[in-house]
Amino acid sequence: MARTLLICEDNTEAREFANFLEQEQHEVDVIYSSFLDRIMCEESPDYAQIIFYCRNQPETVLSDCRHYRISGGKEPLMVVLVEDNPDFESVLLDAGVDDCLLSTSYRDELPTRLRLLQIRRQAGLTGVIKIRDLELDCQSARVTRCGSEIPLTRKEFEILNLLMKYPNKSFTSETILRRVWDSSSNSTVATVRTHVKTLRRKIGDFGDDGLIKTTRGWGYKVVDDCPVS
Repeated sequence: MARTLLICEDNTEAREFANFLEQEQHEVDVIYSSFLDRIMCEESPDYAQIIFYCRNQPETVLSDCRHYRISGGKEPLMVVLVEDNPDFESVLLDAGVDDCLLSTSYRDELPTRLRLLQIRRQAGLTGVIKIRDLELDCQSARVTRCGSEIPLTRKEFEILNLLMKYPNKSFTSETILRRVWDSSSNSTVATVRTHVKTLRRKIGDFGDDGLIKTTRGWGYKVVDDCPVS
């Protein structure tokens, strides 16, 4: 049984969320305050993931996640938000959060999201991310599809790495530009779009079944819609 740490405010919604996790065969520890001292101490249990239920204290959640990563914390972090806020989600991802989820959709999406977190965690240990028939080796900067190596430029690799690290999560051209290019670069969102277009061509990503999807107003994402064993 997976062990999950849930950090939240003392409210009914959070209790319902914990009950749902327990129904999904998770052993849940619930705390209602900053978790850094507890989770970083030697006697703390190993958690499959740490989930924040964020309602009224977004800056505290952001600070806790950032300090947890800086302190060397490795467990996957998920933040459940009660309101859709793409800009804040981007800041959370930059701070080391692995995934964000709206509280209104957790009953439909949470089990799959948690399985993907564990796949991503294992990929972090091995340095290899695999989605469908596309495989990215972070350590050797090598990309293969159906076993055949695909030569990519450094920026193309970094874009693909970002998208594959967060499957089903959309990134705008502006966010990709900020995360992949140096702040002193003269590159623009048009540069990002050109790189994504070339990346798609190189990995043979064509048609409705392509891995990289574009959603107007939301940006690009790698779609992992295959069942997770």
